[in-house]
Amino acid sequence: MARKEAAEIIMRNVYSYNEPQLRDQLESYILGETNTAPSGNDLRKKISIYQAYGFDQLGCFDENKNFIDNEDGEVLKRYVELLYKECPDKMSTQFQVFVGKYSLYKKLGFSKAFIKEDFQKMLLYATRYWWQTEKELVNKFIENYKDIADEYINEYDKVNGNAAFAAGVLLIAKLKKENESSPIEKIGNIFFGKKENIVEKLERFFYSILKKRLKDKTVKGILENDIKDVQIEKYYNKLDQIKFVFTSEMHEVILINKIIREVKMASNIIFQGVRIAAMAEPVSFLYIPNNEEQTMKNIEGLKLSDKYKLDFCLERISNDYRSNERYFYKVIEESMKSSPEYVKSIMKREIDEEDVMGGILLSLLIKNNYIDGAEKKEYLGKIEDILIKSCSEMYTNKEVYEYEFPDVGMEDFEFLRNEKAVLNGIKISENGNAYKHRVKANKINVSALSLIEYSTVARNAVGVVFKMKGYIRYLFHFIINYKCVCPAKNENIYARLYEKLGISFEDICQGYLDYRFREEEAEKKEFLEFAHKYEAEIYELLKNNSFEIDYLKSFINILYKENNGFDYVELTNVFEKKIKSITSMVEDMLKSKESEVRSKVEELAGAKSKITADTAMRLIRIWDNDKIEKDLKAMQNINEITEYIENLYTKTNDKNTPYAKEIDYANVRIKDSEEKISEKVMKYFVSEYIVLKDLYIIKGCKKIQEIVNIYDLRLLMKNIFDMWIAEGSTTKYRNLLLPLALTAGEAQIPMIKKQIDFWADNSKPGLATFAIQSLCMNGSKMALLTVDSMSRKHKNKRVKRAALEAMDIAAEAMGMSRDELDDIIVPDLGFGKDRTRIFSYGEREFKAVLDDKMEITLFDNTGKQIKSLPKASAKNNDNEDMAAECKEELKNIKKQIKIVVESQKLRMAKAVIIGRKWSIDKWKELFIENPIMNSFATKLVWEEVDDKGNIIKTFRYMEDGTFNTVDEEEYELENGTYILPLHPADIDEEELAAWTEQLEDYEIIQPVDQLNIPVYTLKDDELEEKDITEFKTKKIYASTFKSAANKLGFNMEFAEYGECYGCSFIDESSNIKMFISTNNFYPGDYSTIISILKISFISRESNSEVVLRKVPKKLISLAYLAGNMITEKAIENREE
Repeated sequence: MARKEAAEIIMRNVYSYNEPQLRDQLESYILGETNTAPSGNDLRKKISIYQAYGFDQLGCFDENKNFIDNEDGEVLKRYVELLYKECPDKMSTQFQVFVGKYSLYKKLGFSKAFIKEDFQKMLLYATRYWWQTEKELVNKFIENYKDIADEYINEYDKVNGNAAFAAGVLLIAKLKKENESSPIEKIGNIFFGKKENIVEKLERFFYSILKKRLKDKTVKGILENDIKDVQIEKYYNKLDQIKFVFTSEMHEVILINKIIREVKMASNIIFQGVRIAAMAEPVSFLYIPNNEEQTMKNIEGLKLSDKYKLDFCLERISNDYRSNERYFYKVIEESMKSSPEYVKSIMKREIDEEDVMGGILLSLLIKNNYIDGAEKKEYLGKIEDILIKSCSEMYTNKEVYEYEFPDVGMEDFEFLRNEKAVLNGIKISENGNAYKHRVKANKINVSALSLIEYSTVARNAVGVVFKMKGYIRYLFHFIINYKCVCPAKNENIYARLYEKLGISFEDICQGYLDYRFREEEAEKKEFLEFAHKYEAEIYELLKNNSFEIDYLKSFINILYKENNGFDYVELTNVFEKKIKSITSMVEDMLKSKESEVRSKVEELAGAKSKITADTAMRLIRIWDNDKIEKDLKAMQNINEITEYIENLYTKTNDKNTPYAKEIDYANVRIKDSEEKISEKVMKYFVSEYIVLKDLYIIKGCKKIQEIVNIYDLRLLMKNIFDMWIAEGSTTKYRNLLLPLALTAGEAQIPMIKKQIDFWADNSKPGLATFAIQSLCMNGSKMALLTVDSMSRKHKNKRVKRAALEAMDIAAEAMGMSRDELDDIIVPDLGFGKDRTRIFSYGEREFKAVLDDKMEITLFDNTGKQIKSLPKASAKNNDNEDMAAECKEELKNIKKQIKIVVESQKLRMAKAVIIGRKWSIDKWKELFIENPIMNSFATKLVWEEVDDKGNIIKTFRYMEDGTFNTVDEEEYELENGTYILPLHPADIDEEELAAWTEQLEDYEIIQPVDQLNIPVYTLKDDELEEKDITEFKTKKIYASTFKSAANKLGFNMEFAEYGECYGCSFIDESSNIKMFISTNNFYPGDYSTIISILKISFISRESNSEVVLRKVPKKLISLAYLAGNMITEKAIENREE
């Protein structure tokens, strides 16, 4: 790597916002261009230094991340030595998680004190946020500083704080390494190790933490014994009943978790200590967030009782955020089934100790008939007392809630016992501190709702919660939990909430919308049954609701998206909300419901609300579009057509005609006539497009376009467009881009392209995107080719993406692949198969001839060659408009020829490389009929293959229209076969040499260097390999990789979290996927330095890797071509 690029990587992590010259000075210093570095004060206060991102890509670290003293190393050393001298704390922070740092520090001889402080600082950070990297860092520390590591370990019982933390981490790492070592190494450790081995040290260290932190006297008594005599099994049943209190500093929690994760089975003593830690503080040491099944395995693996399963499940059920409640209730009920008496004992203990969560266990015991009679009555009474006390303490705590009761004395919540308690008038709302008590509040709520079938107190407690301001966020929690504990399995829960618990209709619907299982078929069915039972309430709710916009969209989708039998006329009531996004969504739903809603929509067309009226008119236009086309098709008379369109004209057209006062709409002539079409017709043409929501061609407007003078129409559109541009191109009249694009000819398309570029360069990519979509609707080859060109190489990424999407949409609309669309948009630029084109001035015509070099020669109507098209002449009765159009078109055609030929060269190169094939008819249409592509047909060598890809014959297409073989014999193509450009890998060397000789004899210069494409032959020792790895030493920027992959037409591959990790290509003939694997990088972060890790080949049938000898030679050659193309600009290959 060049020194400059090494410095560039380092300086990416250094900023000086207010004094950028300091950054430049630092860069010059580390490059050795000056010996004057920024001062220590400047480095400490004026320069910001961030984490060492990308440093592992420097050329001074080997694959094991050990420092190498080379040119890159010199640059890095100057940088690190300066920081060590002037601001070591900053350097330590920057290199916190950089694995290569310890070999570098050792090389530079940094002090022992600094190394220890840096190591401790790294551990405190990495063990919390970078624990995967932390393992590698610790191993590198031991590798480079074995003496310091041993010192920590030997003094583990004499140090405190961060040093003790470091000792603990090193003890775990050493023990883990010993456990992974070979039997011989283990024997050596036994015979030649110290008296107290690593396991014993870790045992003592671990128990010293437990003794300090566990406060229960029984446990402390056990731990005070000699830890060689482990008595935990003896005391287990007693321990199981203890409510532990565990206090710990964060780094001690981390250490215990590391012991549990990595070495818990190292000895029985450690294992028993882990059990005590897990029992003492299950939330920290037993429960794994978002992994319920692993938590259950941990409980079983540590041989803990079902109490811990129950506690875990209850803890998760009471949590404020959404958990897998169904799973937890299922676990509780399974424990109950296998040991009901044990679960009952836990329930009793919980309730006797006034833990409100005992109510859930009680409700499930009742539901499953494991408790009844006096016992049931006793514990229901106790849990009711707990609920009353808990509600009083929680909801009258002024630090948490603001409350107001209708009667004096209600603060003790004894009113909950009254079956006829009046809850109206109770006002409770959270204040700013409520979030601190949310878990406790959830416990009360979940416990109460689990008992509403059995307890008046519980029913009233839930009723109080539903009176709270903002209670709605509890409702989804309520639905999930209630469905798990409710004994009445066949009753519709939503009907029960409404009919028996008195929850408002809107709140029930809101609760369902917030219910995360709502998309499950059974859940959806239950809600829809409820909705149909109360359709009148549903329709009223559509008119009047307080849903947030996204919830209202979901509500409408649930009711109407799958045609669930609800009245679509009622759906139009949402228009009254005057919310554009909602109205737009409903408009899409109603497009196919004309027979059901037309009369209602026609009423709405006269609504005062502009959003409603415009939406209604758009729907009517869509419904009338096909009818208008059919009516107009039957009319031949211009006056009849004009009268019909004028009758379609409404006040809405008047309102939406742009610049009606400034622009003369009555100046457009009828086709082939001097008579003007009516002003109303032209206003209709423009205004109909102005109010469109979706882009489509309006049939009535299309008819207008056919019956008027196209030049006048284009001029009208240009005048409107120019006025709109002069006003700043506001979004109000954005839609006029569609009729502008639809009426554009070859002379106007470059003008639209120029405006798109302007908008892209001047922060209006939205307008540029809309213009691209409109231009694609033009449908002409010229328009599609222009959009295609932008999709491949526009400098604005958003515009490029919009053009790509527009082309993909166009391809899909035409029912073809993108490659097939690219074929048909290759323009002929108006030239016929004979390569001639006529330019007409009216009565006078001129002929243009396209030669083999893609140059144009002009002839007048006498056959005389002319240099250029003349000006329009009244003497020759020329039409000035037509003459101007012809001259403009010729100018654009000359530009387009170059663009088309260059773009087709790239496409054909790709076609040769990847083996693109065409059916015979498609091939003839593209390469013989099209005068531009005809040149490729005659200059390339082709293969005819059968439907299995077997070569039938190779041939050339001759200028006289015949086909010739390599032996120069005439050849006839077979029916039902395919044609593809020859790849040298498909034929032997003798035939390749013969084709090369023939092209030289005919002095044919190929547009693509087809016959010289490199073919790779595998060496003997490569035949049984599965990967190509020879490119992995070449480092490239991610931007280089992406650019090359795009040029080759390969698909980028992305991981779960959005990181790109390579690209792929599918070879259809062999059904093999070629995968180029790279280091991960995020899209947009293209300055990341990566390598090609390997190129592999995967069978799409078996989804397994294929050995190289079974991969087609052409695909192997493509892999090497791609590898060389990607690494051609490797960083180390560049000149300094």
